[in-house]
Amino acid sequence: VLACLSLVWILNRTLLRPLQSATQAFSRLVDGDLRQELNVSSKDEVGQLQMGINRMVEQLRRMIAGMRSSSSELTVVSQSLDETADRVLAG
Repeated sequence: VLACLSLVWILNRTLLRPLQSATQAFSRLVDGDLRQELNVSSKDEVGQLQMGINRMVEQLRRMIAGMRSSSSELTVVSQSLDETADRVLAG
């Protein structure tokens, strides 16, 4: 009985908790929350999954930052074009 309880405790600690953490991270990610970072608890498959989620979140952060930068640049160019068009029309 003690061996079974020990096995259940070990499985819960090494497999179920990290998988629950990864599942919760994906749920938050789907909701648009890019602030989380998982604590990688091992180097096994579960740890690799956690590292993969962290890398994916970081890449999404970079992509969004790039889009924001591009959007700002487009706004500046658009305003410049508007001013140029106004001057041409005023003539």
